[in-house]
Amino acid sequence: MPSQLPAVRKKILIASTNADLAGAPIHVLTLVTALQTSFDFFVVLGEDGPVRQALLAKGVPSTVLPTLRSNINPIRDFRCLMAFLRIVRSERPDLLHAHSSKAGMIARMAGYLQRLPCLYTVHGWGFGEGRTALQSTLVYWVERAFSHIAGTAYLFVSNADQQVGIERLKIRPDRCLTVHNGMPDHGCRAKVESSTTVIMAARASHQKDHDLLLKSFEECRMPFRLVLVGEGTDSPEFHARVLAGAPTKHAQVDCLGLSDQVPQLLAQAGIFVLCSRYEGLPLSIIEAMCAGLPIIATDVGGVRELVEDGVNGFLVPAGNQPALSNCLDRLQSDTVLRVRMGQASRERYLSSFGDKQMAMAVAQRYRAMLGTV
Repeated sequence: MPSQLPAVRKKILIASTNADLAGAPIHVLTLVTALQTSFDFFVVLGEDGPVRQALLAKGVPSTVLPTLRSNINPIRDFRCLMAFLRIVRSERPDLLHAHSSKAGMIARMAGYLQRLPCLYTVHGWGFGEGRTALQSTLVYWVERAFSHIAGTAYLFVSNADQQVGIERLKIRPDRCLTVHNGMPDHGCRAKVESSTTVIMAARASHQKDHDLLLKSFEECRMPFRLVLVGEGTDSPEFHARVLAGAPTKHAQVDCLGLSDQVPQLLAQAGIFVLCSRYEGLPLSIIEAMCAGLPIIATDVGGVRELVEDGVNGFLVPAGNQPALSNCLDRLQSDTVLRVRMGQASRERYLSSFGDKQMAMAVAQRYRAMLGTV
């Protein structure tokens, strides 16, 4: 019998708007790292940054296309599309996989023009909170128009985002699949029974609503230390917000700025908080669950797919300071509850939110679209 030729590895071209240490770029890095032995990858990013450098260190080729980061602009977007098409024709991928709104728009057009299958991972819709009414309306109608492009399938990091896509954008359910975010085990475990420190890992932005946390901290009855880590949390402007939000307790607030030691900081804490105004499926909560921390979070986006209220933490309404203060005081005063919820977080992470679960589900979607199942 003639010997069989070895199977040709399929090539995936990934496009991501950013390359910083935010949710979508970290998702890309985690995915490529987990599937590097099964597929060939080429990554197009809108900027250089730590994620691109990490990919290069792993031997994953990439290039920077700066116009992939700009706001919607017909002339600039046409130039971006032409440049992206040149990359696609040069790299000759079998499938395109886009992350975030701008990259998703360009990759879907390129896939249609090149007759290539395109997978678009939605990390939260770009027409929600955090934009002006004009921006939201424009992005909504662009997404509505693009939802009809043939050859595109959708991945969602949360069921909440999938529901929005089906109900508001009328995307056919058979083109949709939710694959929750996943992260590798960082190996750091919190000593929840002995620590009362509360930590929030989030950049300083309107979305993350640090002012709510500071006011809640000021009103808490139980004493504890508050650690704030993330880009911008060490700036003079942010320190002024701390003084305004917690005038009598500001000395108990540590503002650490951007850090590559977040897992180690989580291990020193007893409670994790995220009080965002809006979210997709935040990696910061998954990282805290990995450490075995109880979670207090606002009930927005896909957060309730991570936090089961009363089981591995508490959900509170966005903007509700009394509810957040009450939950903080309750966990601070009940060590047994804190430990039980922390253990539930760790178990939930292991069962559903590791990098391998996510990568296997995405790989299965790749193979289905490539016809190699």
